[in-house]
Amino acid sequence: MEKFHSELYTKCLEDRTQELAKNDLVSIFLERGPSHSSFTTNGFFPLDHSVFCQILSAAVTWVLIIVQFGMRDSCGAKQSIST
Repeated sequence: MEKFHSELYTKCLEDRTQELAKNDLVSIFLERGPSHSSFTTNGFFPLDHSVFCQILSAAVTWVLIIVQFGMRDSCGAKQSIST
């Protein structure tokens, strides 16, 4: 977001017609500055897409391990029944 803000500011300075600077939305955006809002866990770490990817990968790994143990147990039960 900071890169976009700085690029827009540069384009406004380079604009010879001043059309960008006259635009109300652009001027409000530039006055507010780049947004640094983010979700955190009480300041410990930010909650962004990487945290959700890690949670999802941990859940998928857990499910795969449970399925593998379940398949092994069911195969062992079938062998003991047949003997």
